[in-house]
Amino acid sequence: MQKILSRRAIYRSGADPDDMRKLKDLARAVALGQMKAATRSVPQVARHDMPVCVGIVVPTESLFAFELALRSLAWPRSDTYGLPMQVGVHVFASHDECKRAEKDGFWLKERLFVLVPSRGLLPRGFEAVADLVAEIGAPSPRLIAGAARQCLGIRLSEAEAEEAACYPLESLSKAFRPGRKPGRALRALRHMASDARKPAAASEGPTLDDLPGMGEAADWGRQLAVDLKDWEAGRIRWEDVDRGVLLSGPPGCGKTSFATALARTCGTAIVLGSLARWQSMGHMGDLLKAMRKAFDEAMKSAPCILFVDEVDSFGDRERLAVSSNNEQYCREVINGFLECLDGAAGRAGVVVVGATNYPDALDAGIRRPGRLDRHIAIPLPDAEARARILRLHLRADVGSEGFAEAARRTEGWSGARLEQLARDARRSARAARGPVSIEDIRRALPSRTRLPDDVRRVAAVHEAGHAIVGVALGRVIEEVTISAEIDADARTGLGGRTVFADEGSMLKTPAWFRNRIAVLLAGMAAEEMVFGTASSGAGGGPGSDLFTATIAAATLEASYGLGVGLTFLSPPDPRQLLAALEASQALQLRVERVLQEEKRRAKDILDRAGLGRIEAVAARLLVGEALTASGLAAPESPVI
Repeated sequence: MQKILSRRAIYRSGADPDDMRKLKDLARAVALGQMKAATRSVPQVARHDMPVCVGIVVPTESLFAFELALRSLAWPRSDTYGLPMQVGVHVFASHDECKRAEKDGFWLKERLFVLVPSRGLLPRGFEAVADLVAEIGAPSPRLIAGAARQCLGIRLSEAEAEEAACYPLESLSKAFRPGRKPGRALRALRHMASDARKPAAASEGPTLDDLPGMGEAADWGRQLAVDLKDWEAGRIRWEDVDRGVLLSGPPGCGKTSFATALARTCGTAIVLGSLARWQSMGHMGDLLKAMRKAFDEAMKSAPCILFVDEVDSFGDRERLAVSSNNEQYCREVINGFLECLDGAAGRAGVVVVGATNYPDALDAGIRRPGRLDRHIAIPLPDAEARARILRLHLRADVGSEGFAEAARRTEGWSGARLEQLARDARRSARAARGPVSIEDIRRALPSRTRLPDDVRRVAAVHEAGHAIVGVALGRVIEEVTISAEIDADARTGLGGRTVFADEGSMLKTPAWFRNRIAVLLAGMAAEEMVFGTASSGAGGGPGSDLFTATIAAATLEASYGLGVGLTFLSPPDPRQLLAALEASQALQLRVERVLQEEKRRAKDILDRAGLGRIEAVAARLLVGEALTASGLAAPESPVI
């Protein structure tokens, strides 16, 4: 005879029948019970008139259920107006979301609740000021039984509750419906779990030949498809096939899209994984088990692509603080991943594709030969690639001029942002009951603000400074332009652009860095010469002249030993360099000295060129001329 859990057992589980009767969603009810139990030690949580600061770490796959439950917990039960306390409920699934919230002042809320899938995603300094940071794992069978009974009227036996506790919360909501018998719900859970264990087949969609802007990565992928077919046919050995690749690039550049397109091109299944996904299974033992299961599934489906997203999340053993509480945990997780990459049987038939925004943050062992030894950077798409990406996602032809205009307006956009633009344009066309047109694209683009004449003059002088100093220091100009209007939401720049031919060097000397810093700061120096003061056009955010110059100076001083000292302080990664600058006042002073010296050098070059030359270049830009290297050096107008 099945044992039905008693009402007393349900109360002991943390379930509150009064709250649960109001909910008809089992996952939300269970999540609410878990959070009440986890925060019981902080009575301010239940007192809606008291300030409190709480962080809650939950499994990734249950994030949505916990968010809904947390909103029930954070706000008063009554619908009264004029709340005595400001309430903030924030969900951070990525570092970018966290940074955006910090800029928006989320700290100012008196009752502050932060929900994250990983402790590492909590805002910097949060744990030091929080009243509580609670980690929530799998729910207890008693809690599930109590929630099912109170919100759905379903009575579960002890055995049924124990089985239900093994599944993700989101699955519970789908399987347990009002009036459905427990046996049928559990069969649905088993069926969903069986489907989830099957490697995802490469669904219909673009192949590498259809995916624009992938360059070297697409070439590598097409060759891999040939090699895998030759391996299956026995023409080559597995040792002759690339077994792994590391893809890096800015967020939204298409790393995940590349992996799925690669699987379609190769005609293989694809298994998706990440540290966050594996970590959501529970404690470290569960994490390692989930990781090994992903590799086992890929082996069973060989040839197969195993995609590991955000591979930098594993960290770097060389940078782990010995005194850190989680140092041993992180070390064992990295070692477990390396064991999976090696594979007892050589991982035959499984190609691992790792993706990261921060390649310099990876453990050196992950990039060892035989693992993710090949590194391919995926840049933001150029104008031609942007036009092709829009054509792919719009599924309509707005003419070459239309795509060219859209490409010009979307400089610096990622593939993901272009896909969003295409969705917005299609939505606009549906609302108008017509095919997608260039007008739909224009409506979906950020609105444009026409620049006043005085602002355009500042922009022209600014770009003239870049051009004159760049040519004086041996740079080759491709194009110098200024715009009559800019995007209304633009946070940096004045609408001008000076493009130099890429002159990368394998051996970067101090002069190489300093010349580039001088060119970057020349726009500001030109403004000071002509107007007596500089504007905000050189700064404002990532990608600005000042940001790029600061990173270059920090790289010189902190990464390569080409400045004042030889001490290695940071890899040449912008994120880590900024952290090193924030942590070291001495490094800040060294970087500031380099920036000031190169700004003075840029000013000296402009002094020698003379105000007349700056004004001559600016005048040509103001009449709408796009200047090139040949145009700037033309005998009839020797402005440089």
